[in-house]
Amino acid sequence: VDGFRLDTINFLVHDQKLRDNPARALDEHLDVGVFANNPYAYQYHVYDKSRPENIAVLNRIRALMDRYPGSITVGEIGDDDSVSRACEYVQGQDRLHIAYTFNLLHDKFGADFIRTTVEELESQIKEGWPCWSFGNHDTPRALTRLAPHLKEGSPEQDQFAKLLMAILFSLRGTVIVYQGEELGLPEANVPFEKFQDPYGITFYPEYKGRDGCRTPIPWNQNQSNSGFSKEGSPWLPITQEHTRRAVDTQEDDSISVLGTYQRFLKWRKNHPALQHGDITLIDAPKDILAFVRGCEEEKMLIVFNTSEKDASFSLSNFPTMTPLEGTGFNTEIVDGYVKLPPFGAFFAKL
Repeated sequence: VDGFRLDTINFLVHDQKLRDNPARALDEHLDVGVFANNPYAYQYHVYDKSRPENIAVLNRIRALMDRYPGSITVGEIGDDDSVSRACEYVQGQDRLHIAYTFNLLHDKFGADFIRTTVEELESQIKEGWPCWSFGNHDTPRALTRLAPHLKEGSPEQDQFAKLLMAILFSLRGTVIVYQGEELGLPEANVPFEKFQDPYGITFYPEYKGRDGCRTPIPWNQNQSNSGFSKEGSPWLPITQEHTRRAVDTQEDDSISVLGTYQRFLKWRKNHPALQHGDITLIDAPKDILAFVRGCEEEKMLIVFNTSEKDASFSLSNFPTMTPLEGTGFNTEIVDGYVKLPPFGAFFAKL
């Protein structure tokens, strides 16, 4: 065992007096992943989660983990202010090693949103180490959640999947990839009669539940159950849009979503700035996310176009930069500007 993922780690302790949570107005902001007709949304959860007593439990868990060097704890934080809670839970050497929040699991997307989220965390995490993810088993798949308007199976949808990968692997911190993202899987359209998620069954049709992100991985396009299991029926069905993106249809294609993941990860291993460097966010035009990653070994400029239109970024502040190759993203430099195609990315050595 290399470690443990600790689900909803801020829900460990409830109020010893069993006091009722105060009521919450239904028009107020809800946690990411919480829908309005869920009774959970009707309360301020001051007595049943994120209790101060949680810290003592984290101390006990960490003390046990420290007896096994090299093991790690990964906490999932669901809270009104999950960034602050995650930062609190990774402070010092006696709490969690890392914790991820639901902030990037939101249905919001764009350069400004990501920049603001990263700035919020970086301003609070101190000596802690960040952890980022665009997807998990409780939210619709990122490809559908963040860009529902993109045509299924289109080159634009594939390029967006590659952009999400590059952003995630370029941020400072540990990266969590939800299974299927490396194939560019969209949310599966599971019919009601096949539902397994109690939330989906209870709240349908206002809420379809979480089954759409929990279907089996398609390994082989032409095998029964797409190669996931040889006989019988899996817990959830495998949909046609997933079968078309099976592993065997992508593994020999260097420009597929899977091929781009593999290439980028191999490239990333050779760049210590992306593994443990600091991050400095840069003011940039609308739809452009730009930052510098740096450590003693190297310094790198990273620029993303989060829009569906061509964009450009001035390199006037980086006169000595040298473009880096091998990422799987193509750009060109014209008159001191890097020209980025839709959902494009640019990496340069400083």
